Amino acid sequence: MKSKQSELTQHNNSSGMSCRGCVFAESEDENQTGCAANRMGIFLEEGAHKPDGDTYHRIPRFCNMYRERVGWTESDQTIEELLEKATYEAQPLFGIALRDDPERPFSDLEKTVESILNLDYDKDKIKTVISSFPGRGLSAVAHLVNVMKDAGNQHSSCIFHIMHESKIKDTEIFKKLVQGHYFVNVQAGALLQPDLFNIVDESLNTKLDRIFLFEGDGFSVASKSIVTKMYLNFNNYQETIDSIRNLIIRSKAGPSGRYVYL
Repeated sequence: MKSKQSELTQHNNSSGMSCRGCVFAESEDENQTGCAANRMGIFLEEGAHKPDGDTYHRIPRFCNMYRERVGWTESDQTIEELLEKATYEAQPLFGIALRDDPERPFSDLEKTVESILNLDYDKDKIKTVISSFPGRGLSAVAHLVNVMKDAGNQHSSCIFHIMHESKIKDTEIFKKLVQGHYFVNVQAGALLQPDLFNIVDESLNTKLDRIFLFEGDGFSVASKSIVTKMYLNFNNYQETIDSIRNLIIRSKAGPSGRYVYL
């Protein structure tokens, strides 16, 4: 069954997309009555409607749970099985940039690594890069990477930066994390709460919020889409995050619905 985003192009434009053809669109006699993914209530609040002459809803934005009905039969997979698979596929990928700091002891780096290992989230959807410096010692940082891999975090690595220019360091880090849907920037010594990524996933896929930025003490979780749009204005990751936060707070809507401090 087809499920790639490229196959949704005909349904997705500036005015939203249609539920017609989605395997999760519940209907009677070709008249849509609901959504097996439980999203229609929120979409109706946002203005979803059935256009004249159509019996399926047009929703006002992209839905990452859309899956083509073409080629699917109940004998292949049940709706429940498809829903479970689609829910897993919709869970975001997180790219963590763990920033080592020469002013902090190595134990701070260890504490943050431990908090990453304690994240209650699928480890295959987490990629971590430890951004360190030659003076820290290759063997010590490499050992932390091995500890992470031994604990199931296979997508873990480290970088020892020779150049200290922000843009160069950022490029070296985030080219390893480019597949992530969210960039996580965390300072050595900061602790990520175990349910952090579940909070982001629930916000994105259950509440259907449009949160651009989550922040806490010593860390930020930012939507890759907005970071990539704004980064070249600053060529500095933290300045980009600061600007995103300020723009959200100064916007007419204010931080509500776009920003969360945990």
